[in-house]
Amino acid sequence: MTTREKFLEFLSALAQLRQVVLEEGGLVLVEGVKDRRALARIGLPPESIVLINGGRSLLELAEGLIERRRPVVILTDWDGKGGQLSQHLVRRLHGSGLPVDTEIRRRMARTVRGDLVSVEGLATWAERNSELYREPLPSEAH
Repeated sequence: MTTREKFLEFLSALAQLRQVVLEEGGLVLVEGVKDRRALARIGLPPESIVLINGGRSLLELAEGLIERRRPVVILTDWDGKGGQLSQHLVRRLHGSGLPVDTEIRRRMARTVRGDLVSVEGLATWAERNSELYREPLPSEAH
């Protein structure tokens, strides 16, 4: 897959993520504040982005998500720690009846492999490729 094809696949994954958030009321789980900022820069409303490391245990986070009854997209970093965190969250949310998406994370990982391992670098990477390939990024929806 060429770099341009990877970027187009990323845009497709981003469109899928935006659909879950904007049309289905979904929440995106990220590891930290810098991840939230990066996703906001590429068109996601910050209020839809939930910090995993926000001072609560994974159990408390999962219970809070289950109470909110909204679809969840897990978008942890593409390193070993992020993979483990994703698996822990899936286990905590399993059986809750909530739609839990990890496929978008996998799709994005394929597109940034070799360039990024963290979500916080996504905005800069996407903006650079958007300019290079003249493919616009979505703007933040309010």
